[in-house]
Amino acid sequence: MTIALIGAGLDAGIGIFHADQVRRASVAYDAGEALRPYVDAWLVTWLASARFSKRDFYEEGDGAIRLTRPLASHLAMTAAIWRPAAKTVAGWLARALVGGLVRRAACRHR
Repeated sequence: MTIALIGAGLDAGIGIFHADQVRRASVAYDAGEALRPYVDAWLVTWLASARFSKRDFYEEGDGAIRLTRPLASHLAMTAAIWRPAAKTVAGWLARALVGGLVRRAACRHR
């Protein structure tokens, strides 16, 4: 999503609904919400047939559970599935923001 947003000319670090934090692409989280139902549906379908083992996960000292490389790599490879939808959402968001700015500027000049 971040790559698609930058490609659409947006600053991925400026959030709308997600609070800005240092080194976080906040607007990517915002825009990603539009894809969430599709990603969730894919994930539920995938989880129904996936088989996991203990080596797919590890626990950090603070209790956080993380994915190990083989499983994380497999999920990362699904980026190609989401790329077209991310580009569509990023383009829509860029047009909506620019269109809103143009309309506001036009109202000021009346």
